[in-house]
Amino acid sequence: MNRHDPSERLWSALKRLAEMETRVVSPSEAIKRVKAAALREGTLELPERAVRFYADEYRAMVSKNLARTS
Repeated sequence: MNRHDPSERLWSALKRLAEMETRVVSPSEAIKRVKAAALREGTLELPERAVRFYADEYRAMVSKNLARTS
């Protein structure tokens, strides 16, 4: 893992966030979380297509983690 790569940091941040979720996340909530994480991790402006991709992946991670813990 290249910790200097913003996309790697964003992916790791989203994984950590997904593990902390206690309920299913709506698409609009996921987009907000992705944009906030991207800003924190130095990926200032993601194309809308990338935001949607990360949001979909984030929602999948949340669902997987919730299924594992229930």
